[in-house]
Amino acid sequence: MNSKYRIKKSVDTILTDIEGTTTSISFVKDVLFPYIRLNLESYLNENFDRKQCQEDLKFLIDQSKSDFKSLGNQVPLISSDFGNKKELIESAMVNIKWQMDNDRKARPLKQLQGHMWQFAYKNEIVKGHVYEDVVPAFERWISNGFKIYIYSSGSIEAQKSIFAVILIQILDLKLSHRVI
Repeated sequence: MNSKYRIKKSVDTILTDIEGTTTSISFVKDVLFPYIRLNLESYLNENFDRKQCQEDLKFLIDQSKSDFKSLGNQVPLISSDFGNKKELIESAMVNIKWQMDNDRKARPLKQLQGHMWQFAYKNEIVKGHVYEDVVPAFERWISNGFKIYIYSSGSIEAQKSIFAVILIQILDLKLSHRVI
């Protein structure tokens, strides 16, 4: 290995990003985000009665109220009437797309996206992508005793999903922690 890339002995941790570092920005932009837009309505309808989806929706509702207070009527509010599934889902879709259009990093949005991607990876609708040099680098770092941390504004579920298919199976790797 080139000496300019050697890591000092005092370092025991590697911090890396996902988008543009381990994974192509175009994979996120051209695969993952369009998947959310194309499957949002069906996902919410099919999973509406599941606890995880209900929690995601409650989290999004609270976020929309908070955003409305601070940003005003530019924020599409989400209905909180779980008895009216159609209205709640329609208003949630408008809000979620608004957040995505504005590149919001709100935790409720990232949580829902993570759950949707987790479903897509699990069902092999989407396959993870990492650059070809990521696996050898991670193998080298692990064999040298480094802890690997991933920085991402995305959800923990999204991080695990991107890496699970490729890295966990290939390396039997467990990501050390998540840093926000």
